[in-house]
Amino acid sequence: DCFLVGLRDRSGQPFHLLIDCGVLLGTADASARMREVVQDLIETLETEFVTLVTGIQQAQQKGDLSALGLAAHTIKGSSANFGALRLSKLAAALERWAKEGRQPEKIDETVPLLPGECAAAVRAFREEFPP
Repeated sequence: DCFLVGLRDRSGQPFHLLIDCGVLLGTADASARMREVVQDLIETLETEFVTLVTGIQQAQQKGDLSALGLAAHTIKGSSANFGALRLSKLAAALERWAKEGRQPEKIDETVPLLPGECAAAVRAFREEFPP
């Protein structure tokens, strides 16, 4: 089995990481290695969330709906890949409102919820996959 994870590198460029569980599980230290990989993914996701939420907050302050929608789209996809569906739906709504250019009051109500939802998702990942 394999799974695909969408991430961003340090320069902000998107890339996808294909993880082949068969290769990982075929090694003698597979479970330790798998835990390490998962912990690295969670850490990367947490860093990505902080960067994206900051970008959304800045875009909201500037009235830049295009940048807000793009960052919301990225959170939507990343959180869905990890099964954080509540966060994914919240980000999808932000993305939709930004694209439509309507309902600024909904954007204003929703943006402050993002940091807490992102933190809750990361906590849930860490509880599900302890080091």
